[in-house]
Amino acid sequence: EAPLAMIDPSSPLYWESSLLRAQWRVQSASEELLRQAMSLLDAMLSHRSAPAALALYAIAADRAGLPTGALAALADLSRIPQQQRPPAVDAAARALLRSRSYPPRLAIWATEIDRRLTR
Repeated sequence: EAPLAMIDPSSPLYWESSLLRAQWRVQSASEELLRQAMSLLDAMLSHRSAPAALALYAIAADRAGLPTGALAALADLSRIPQQQRPPAVDAAARALLRSRSYPPRLAIWATEIDRRLTR
C-alpha cells in the first residue's frame, strides 16, 4: 500500500496504482475500507470515466449498502459505448445487477441499466 500511495499523480503508473489500492479495499468486509475505495475511485473518475473503475465503484457501493451509489456507477458505465467496455467488466456489472433485489423505486432504474448493458 505505502509504495503505491506514494506514486505521483503525474506518473503513468498513477491510475493503475489507484485502481490496485481500491481493489484490495473492495475485497474487505470493512465499511471503512469500502468507503476509502469509493473515495479513491471518485478521485479517478473525476478525471476520466474508466469502465473498470466504474464497475469497482459499483461493487464497493453495493457492499457498503449503498444501492443508489452502485446503480449510479452502473448507469455511467452503461453509457460508455459497448466497444469501449471490456466484456469482463460488462459481465461483472450484469452479475451485480442481477444478484440484487431492488426496491420498486430502484428496480426500474436497474432494469434500464441492465438493458443498456446487454444491447
